[in-house]
Amino acid sequence: MYSKTFAILAFAVAYLPTAFAADCTIGCKYLENGKWVHVSKTANIGDTLYIMGHSTKIGRGCKPETTSWSDAEIYSW
Repeated sequence: MYSKTFAILAFAVAYLPTAFAADCTIGCKYLENGKWVHVSKTANIGDTLYIMGHSTKIGRGCKPETTSWSDAEIYSW
């Protein structure tokens, strides 16, 4: 009985991080030739998002750890 319960719990712990992974649509802009270029990028929670040579990790609620740099910005999530 206990081994079956342990097996189910072990499976749940391994599976849960991906069960709630959400597709996050991230609004970004970056400076190119003196003008801001707006783009949308898609990532999952836990992924690293790259924009113009910068990177940030996507956290809970699709919130990025870093949102602005000198030549790029993440403005919506």
